[in-house]
Amino acid sequence: MACLAVSRRRPPRPSARCSHSRLGRLLQSIVLSWPFLWICSLPVWIGLAVWIFPVDINQIVAVAGASLFTVVPVIFGLLGYFWSRITTGYGFRAAISQDGIRLRHGLLETRRQTVPPGRVQAVQLQQSLLWRRKDWWRVTINVAGYQEDQEAVSTLLPVGTRQEALTALWLVLPDLGDPDPAGTVSLALSGIGDEGGFTAASTRARLFDPLQWRYRGSRRPSGPC
Repeated sequence: MACLAVSRRRPPRPSARCSHSRLGRLLQSIVLSWPFLWICSLPVWIGLAVWIFPVDINQIVAVAGASLFTVVPVIFGLLGYFWSRITTGYGFRAAISQDGIRLRHGLLETRRQTVPPGRVQAVQLQQSLLWRRKDWWRVTINVAGYQEDQEAVSTLLPVGTRQEALTALWLVLPDLGDPDPAGTVSLALSGIGDEGGFTAASTRARLFDPLQWRYRGSRRPSGPC
């Protein structure tokens, strides 16, 4: 993860840029998620445990019955997570307007929210390990003044390609103060060390982040701030 110092200038906002999410890709992104893999692999782990540690079938039934009250809420919680991802990502569209960023999504009902300009405090581009082969990204934002309804306006792109993620980013930050904003952001997403002029994290960061410390860094844009 890398951070960028961005320009405070506000040029005229584009009127036609938008980001959207496709249903097929949305479903694939849910399948390529750790909760889904955990559910699918649970019977395999149970079978291996029974095979490696042979026990009486009556004991298995007794343990399963006692654990039912614990497992069922977990399964319903995971199913609720999947359903939430589908309903908030289905038909998703984010577009720029004079009032700010307009968000529209919904499966059984269509929800619309408008994020006023200047309210976005932070932007985060996330990529699961299972999404790296397809180079999919999820873009979320933190909006000031929406603490009670932050979940409704926090998603700027449920899942999309790198180019679609950059398009979603330009909705919020149309000017990074950099001559090559797309290249700079791409390096911030997947660069290593001081590649591209970034200031890499110190080797002492390895103690706190042994897996990702090489990918962390910061860079100040070359344009005026």
